[in-house]
Amino acid sequence: MARCWPPSWGHCRNDLGRTPVGEAVHDLRDYSKRAHTLPALLVGLAVGLSRTSSNRFLRLISRTYVEVIRNVPALVVIFVF
Repeated sequence: MARCWPPSWGHCRNDLGRTPVGEAVHDLRDYSKRAHTLPALLVGLAVGLSRTSSNRFLRLISRTYVEVIRNVPALVVIFVF
C-alpha cells in the first residue's frame, strides 16, 4: 500500500504505480470480468435445492438439467456458455 504523509489522493502511489482512485477503477474492471459467477451461483443453488425437494416435478426438472449438463463436454460448455 502507499506510504505518504500527508495522504493526498492524487499523488500517492502504491507498489504498482497506481493512485488510490486508479486502484479502485482497476478493481471494478477486474470484478466485471467475473460478473458471470453470480448467475451461475444462483442457478446452481436453485438446482441443488430442487434436487432435495419433496416436489416430484422439481426433482425431475433439476435432474434433467444436471444430466444434460453432465453429458456435455467441458470444452463445449466453456465456449457456448
